[in-house]
Parts: sequence; structure tokens; C-alpha cells
Amino acid sequence: MCDQACDFHPNNVLGVHEVEHHPGTEPFLQQLQAGTPKRQKEQNKELHDTVREEYNLGSGQRIDSPEEAADALLQRTYPEIANNTQTAGIFIPESFIPRVPLGVDPKNYDKQFKALSEADKIKFKLNDKAGELQGDMVEKSLYEQLKEIYKENPVVVLQGAELLIPKTNSGVKRGEKQESDVIIINNRLKYVMNIEAKKTLSTEKKGRSNVSTIDSALSQIEKCKRNFETYFSQDIGEWKFIGVIFYDQLNGDICERCECYVMSVDDIKEKIKTIEEEIEVERASAEDQSVTDYQTIVKRLVFTIFANPGPVIKSKIIPKITEAITTSTKTNIAQGDYRSVLFWTPTQFQIMHLDGANVPIQKRVLLNSCMSTGKTEVMKGVMRMLLNEGQQCH
Repeated sequence: MCDQACDFHPNNVLGVHEVEHHPGTEPFLQQLQAGTPKRQKEQNKELHDTVREEYNLGSGQRIDSPEEAADALLQRTYPEIANNTQTAGIFIPESFIPRVPLGVDPKNYDKQFKALSEADKIKFKLNDKAGELQGDMVEKSLYEQLKEIYKENPVVVLQGAELLIPKTNSGVKRGEKQESDVIIINNRLKYVMNIEAKKTLSTEKKGRSNVSTIDSALSQIEKCKRNFETYFSQDIGEWKFIGVIFYDQLNGDICERCECYVMSVDDIKEKIKTIEEEIEVERASAEDQSVTDYQTIVKRLVFTIFANPGPVIKSKIIPKITEAITTSTKTNIAQGDYRSVLFWTPTQFQIMHLDGANVPIQKRVLLNSCMSTGKTEVMKGVMRMLLNEGQQCH
């Protein structure tokens, strides 16, 4: 640690650390949470988060061991990892999936949202998602950079990982999980890198938790490291854990040592390259380890301790993207939902209004635009509104 003023020192989790092997840590299977609520079990029949007596993998394949079930799923889903033939990066999910699908036009979001009247916001049940949308854009930028860096590198990149907390952790509740923005598993250099992304890094404390974005990022990395060591330290060789923060704007003091692990879109490629070169020099003199550790880490992260409804593996990417476009929830409006202020043009949006009696304000409309301009979607949107209000449609 240097003597320079730095806001990133408090728990010293940034940078490269040896994965600590804690004596007395319980075996992996005893760390798994048990007794997950029935609703969660029903959401995810293939990927599990509890110790069960039997795992039904479909096609008549039933296995009574969580480790053997994870082996079978790894072979079925990512045979290149199971067979040690991987030559390129594997991204889970294969495409970036935003948390705020409503933000189809981020540059104009603020302008369009502010143009809505308070009555329209209430009517369409719209909440301002500007903050979450900004976070999405930072994570998307990070994802695209990692795609470029690791496209020809045999690693696994987990984006938006939600991992169950080991049940032996003090005070852990059933189903409790820890979210990490990005986890990278690199077999050749034997490291696990956790990258936390923030729109702005500062020491200003705000929000309900009254925690700064810098402290929040450091805390997330510290928890990820602790959970990883609890799950894996008894079963893998000499691996390294790397804590990294990715940002768009930086408002704080940073020392030379920490600066290497705090990255932006402008320097992430160079800094990751430098980190890997330093590890490679060290690994050159170390005894090479088998691919078994890599397979163990990947299969457990993806198929055993990933919280429900499980990661978006390659067989689920198309349904997940379709869901983001078409399916709205109580907290998130899909891109194609009739309430989306960014889906409609101003002219289209004028049609999407009902009066006090739940009757369209525009009672007679002539749609004379050319093909593929949204005529059908406008009609479907109005019908959904009317049906939601108990009106008949013909």
C-alpha cells in the first residue's frame, strides 16, 4: 500500500490476490443452501440450488448426485469445456440483456420522459428509470469491451451472475444471493476476475443505504472473493482472485497502485493486458495444473450455485431476448409494451390515450402510413389498454 491519498484502500480487495485456503472449511456439498422455496424450484427444473435426492435432466436421465448432474450438464451444454477443446471465449449470456428494456433510445430517454404529463405517468404506471438505464449502458459498454478482449481466449465470462451465498456464512437466509456484474474464469492463467461496473465512482454517500459508489463496489468484490473461497478453496489448486472496478466517470482520489485495477472504456484493454502479462511471468515458473480445476469452477458456478431461474445459457438466449422485448412485469416495462414511452413516436403516442370513461380519446383514426411503421402495434396497444380496463374490443 502506498502513501498517496486514495479512496480505494479501505478493505484492500482491488488487485491480484492468492485464493486463500481456509483450514476447517466445510466441503462444497455442505455449503449448498437447502430448503429453497417450492416456487423457486418450479421456476428452474434443470439448474438447481438445493441438495436434492434426485435430479431429472430430461430424456429419462436421472442422477442422484449434484456433482454428477453438473458434469452431465456441462458435457451437454459446453462440451468444449468438458472435453478440454475450448479455443474461444464463452459468454453467458451470449448477448447483453439490459435490465431496463424500456430504454431503447437512451440518448433521448430523459427528454421523452420529461415531456410526459404527470397524468400520463400515472395512467401508464411509468416510473423514471434514468438511473438504472445509465447503469445498463455502463455494463453494456463493459460487456462489449470484454467481447473484444476475450473473443479468441478460452475463458468463461459470466455477466450478471447471481450466486447463492454459502449456507455456512453467518446469518445467511434461505435463497439469499450475491450479484456480481462480471466474473471471468481464465484456465490458462488460473485466475478468477470479478469486475463491478459503476456509472460514477465517488465518495459521496447517498441512497437508502447511505453508501458511496466506491464503497459499494469494494464491498461487492469483497463478498464475491469470500464466497468464492468458501465454495472452492478446498477443491482447487493455486488460483488467483482479481478485483477490478469499471466506471464511466471518476470523482475521487486514487493512488498509483489502485489505478491499475480501476478501468474505463479508454484503458480496459491495456490494463487487463498488463495484469495478464504479470501473471504469465509468474505462472511460467510454476508447475502447470490440469484443466480439472477450471471445469470444477465453471460447472459449479453455472449449474450448481447460480440462483434461480439460472444463467442464460446458449439454449435460453433467444427466449430471454424475446421476453425482454415482449413481456412486462410489475417493475419492468418491455420494449414492445403499449406503455413504453420510447417505443412510440409522438404521433403514435397521441393515439394511446383513454378518457375518464376508458374510451379512446381519438375515436376515429385513419392509419395511412407505409409498411413496417407500427400500425398493427398501435392497434394492438389500444386493444390491450381497453381489455385491461374491462372494455370490449371487436
